[in-house]
Amino acid sequence: MKEKSPDYYKELYNTAWDSALKLSQEDYGDTLQSLEFLEKINLLHTDDKILEIGCGIGKLCNSLHNKGFVNLIGTDISLNSINYGKTKYPQLELRVMNADKLEFQDKSFDVCLSFDLIEHLPDITEHFNEVNRILKPNGYYLFQTPNIVFNSILETWKARGFKWKAYHPSLQFPWTLRRALKKSGFMKVKFIRIPPLSDYKLIQLPGFLRLVFKAIPWSSLPVSLQIGFWCIVTKENNNSI
Repeated sequence: MKEKSPDYYKELYNTAWDSALKLSQEDYGDTLQSLEFLEKINLLHTDDKILEIGCGIGKLCNSLHNKGFVNLIGTDISLNSINYGKTKYPQLELRVMNADKLEFQDKSFDVCLSFDLIEHLPDITEHFNEVNRILKPNGYYLFQTPNIVFNSILETWKARGFKWKAYHPSLQFPWTLRRALKKSGFMKVKFIRIPPLSDYKLIQLPGFLRLVFKAIPWSSLPVSLQIGFWCIVTKENNNSI
């Protein structure tokens, strides 16, 4: 498969956000579920320097800001989403930036966040290298990404084909995700089980699947059978990258 240029992805997500915002859709992810994850793991401190990568219009950043986290920055590849966010949330620091070229100094952040980002990246190793570089020792990368098993089926059903491969080129199994993180120097990776049954996600499913999903004991299933992977990744002190 021919490698696509960075401009291809900029245009892809600029167009996607332009279409979404015209329909008053301000969130491609699930902000409430992301906040639930952050509250459950309870690792953030209000004095932490935090970066959200793939922030969209800054909806999650704004929620954190309202909770007292003021030392934070949001980045996204889409100029359209960032410009919209700057207008809606003028108190936030939002920047246009590629996820595999983070324009920050080494060891700049206590915590990096991303939700529904990794699956969109053509090169996750380069991204993980950059996150490792800008995190302080003992810093955290806290993120979520869909399970390739379920997401590929769902997206194929929704698109009636394989168009989703253009915007989800990096769907993962738990073991491929762990391997990629270790390749970039992250040796401490923990998967957290978060129930996938938020209203945002359920509404995307046909009625019969909603009933099936509600009946599944998600908290008892192994990580490989979760709808998405919620991860705590730690940059350890002895990391040389």
